[in-house]
Formats: sequence, structure tokens, C-alpha cells
Amino acid sequence: IDAVNAELTDRVGVFLGPSTDTVRTFDGRDAVRSGTRLWIPGGIRTLTAVRLADDSGGTMASGTLADFLLRPRAWDLRTGQPYAWVEVTDNPAGSYARFPDGTADVELTGTFGYAAVPSNLAKLADQVAVRMWNDRNAGALATPTPSKFIFPDDRALLERHRAEQ
Repeated sequence: IDAVNAELTDRVGVFLGPSTDTVRTFDGRDAVRSGTRLWIPGGIRTLTAVRLADDSGGTMASGTLADFLLRPRAWDLRTGQPYAWVEVTDNPAGSYARFPDGTADVELTGTFGYAAVPSNLAKLADQVAVRMWNDRNAGALATPTPSKFIFPDDRALLERHRAEQ
């Protein structure tokens, strides 16, 4: 089961389940679109606080939460899918019109990742584990690897969940 989970996570690029951490630190220099869009690997469901530093290693200060938007818009998301990025608004009320251009200078507080593993991926994980068990039970001498039991249709499903960045 661990091997199947690791294989699926490797193929989509992020863990697609709920995360227990609530605070993550990012590099503002990774922001794109003139420093206004910061991609969140695995996604973000809620944003409750933003802290920023003017430079790498600087003192963090609270940002104005209303200056940051979770995107894409909720109606563009698949059921259960978290938001993919945080974006600075066009007319920020606070002092940041873009993310700072340093390292470890953006701290986001919120809930990260999917609320639950998408049901179609949970089903796929079960199917791959069963395929592996059946192969082993049929007399295979070596312990099978999950990649052998991910079929072309499965790859298409995994591609739809692949991390966008």
C-alpha cells in the first residue's frame, strides 16, 4: 500500500490528501506574473493569515488579508479540489503590491491540500494494490512494483490530477 501511494504521489507531483500543517513558508522570488502569483504545491483550501518580510531573513510582518485572493475562482475547481495559487489583488490596501523577491519571506497560514483523497484516485490505488496482490498470488517470484500495474487509462486519470505549475 505504501508503494502504491508513493507511486501515485510521484506521478501527480504532490500528495493529494489533507495536510496536517497549517503554516507554510514560501520563497517570494518563486512568484510569477510580475511577482503577484504564488503557486501552492498540493493546493490551499483556506487562507487565514499572510506574513511577509521585505528581504530574505527579514522580520515578518502581517499582510492585509484582503489583499490576497485564492485562485482559480471556486466555480472553476473540480469538486473537492483546493485552490492552486494565492494572488495579490490589483489594488492592494496594504504595502505589498507583489510578493517580496527573497527566500523564506512569505508565510501563509491556512488549510492545505485536498480535504480528502479524490475518490477516483483512492479507487485507483485500491485497484493497483489488488493487481499487485493477484500477480504475487499467481506465483510471481519477485515483489511486483506498482508502476507495472498502472495501465494507460490509469495514466490518463493521473494526468488530470497532475500538479499544475
